[in-house]
Amino acid sequence: MGKSYPDRTNASGIWKINDIYKDRVKGPENSKYPDAGTRGITGGGSAPGTDTVIDFIQIMSTGNATDFGDLSVEGKMSGTASSHTRGVFGSRDANNVMDYITISSTGNATDFGNSTVANYGGSGLSNKIRGVFGGGYTPSDTDVMDFISIASTGNAADFGNLTAEKFYLGGMQNKTRGLFGGGYNIPATGLNVIDVIEIATTGNAIDFGNLTSAKLAGATMSGERKCIFAGGFIAALTKDIDVINPNSLGNASDFGELTVARKYAAGCSTYKRGVAMGGLLQPGNSNVIDFITFESAGTAVDFGDLTVARGHLGFNGISSGHGGLD
Repeated sequence: MGKSYPDRTNASGIWKINDIYKDRVKGPENSKYPDAGTRGITGGGSAPGTDTVIDFIQIMSTGNATDFGDLSVEGKMSGTASSHTRGVFGSRDANNVMDYITISSTGNATDFGNSTVANYGGSGLSNKIRGVFGGGYTPSDTDVMDFISIASTGNAADFGNLTAEKFYLGGMQNKTRGLFGGGYNIPATGLNVIDVIEIATTGNAIDFGNLTSAKLAGATMSGERKCIFAGGFIAALTKDIDVINPNSLGNASDFGELTVARKYAAGCSTYKRGVAMGGLLQPGNSNVIDFITFESAGTAVDFGDLTVARGHLGFNGISSGHGGLD
């Protein structure tokens, strides 16, 4: 079939807009919402000992996870940050090592650099340029936030401070804002506070609003217009899913429930869909992967299983198409 003119690289004179675009090939690479082919990745955790395994899924499909490779250092409860192409695992357990992977490939993680503080139980968030890690336990709870440039390697730098010292919090984002929701501080106090930062700047977080209840260790997901805090622990394990509008200040509202009550699950997302992977039961670990559709509130649906049941995962997983990306 011969080439049809005009085209966008060879158009002159006056043409109708729909003539210019009528032969455009539609696909994930030039779709407004690049969900197709988006991977979700989680690594480390406990099974029951600390683990190095990295799993991946195709978020817009369903089915069991596949082995991706291994972290350079075993550990659990690592915050993450990701662009379209690269994912970074933050510090974990009693070390300050950060690892990175290339999302579209498989293989073992590579050393990225070091966080400013060795901690675990913090969380991360990102846009396409910058990742921010907040909170954690060091061996006391901390309010420190670090930031990195995802496309480079090197040590993290100080970003500012959360509104309070806390760990087991969840990181969420849109393209400009980062939210840290819930968490735990010493003495044993669950938190319902949501903090907000502007990702492109540095400085201290301010109060955004509140979760529907004080809770910690939930899986977090970020879509185009909604952020999700799913499951976790209140006085007991919970299935509850909270939804937040990151574009305004205010409190979370009820979205629905996970299929299984659990904490320390990893969440990741595309613009349209969020998934919660694994987590800790009482007793034992879960291999369950659930998914929700951001525009349809209600109960999550079974997606498949991890390669092995694991708890103590990072609360936010790596995704190449989350709500913080174009």
